[in-house]
Amino acid sequence: MEIKSIEFTNWSGQYTSRPQVYAVPETAEDLKEIISDKEKFPSPVVAVGSGHSNSGCNIVNGGTAVYMKKFRNMAEPLQDEVTVGAGMQLFEVHRYLAERKLQLPFTPDRECNYRKRGLLLPERRCYWKKLRDCNRNDQGSKVY
Repeated sequence: MEIKSIEFTNWSGQYTSRPQVYAVPETAEDLKEIISDKEKFPSPVVAVGSGHSNSGCNIVNGGTAVYMKKFRNMAEPLQDEVTVGAGMQLFEVHRYLAERKLQLPFTPDRECNYRKRGLLLPERRCYWKKLRDCNRNDQGSKVY
């Protein structure tokens, strides 16, 4: 696991973060260490992404910023859900699902929605109502 002390901004430079610790975990065990070792990884512990949010949800002053980029996995969709690693970008999820003739019914701001709920997980289970079949529109007609 990479650990350093840095200052970073979102893409526009609008928000600046100055965490005490910046960690890049590679395994679930690394995440467990971050959560359990309060001296090495002080609170608040905030998952950060690629810095594209305009909401300021990834501002970390003091505490620990956890960059989840190494968690890049996606499971095969089952029934109405797909499990997506926290390091995946939304366009990658769209492409992955499109290859399987599926799509998300809308585009959530995944980064902030999960962080606002206080979740820091190596994987996110996507419950976006139903994964829609790309071959059908909302009325059930075939789309060409």
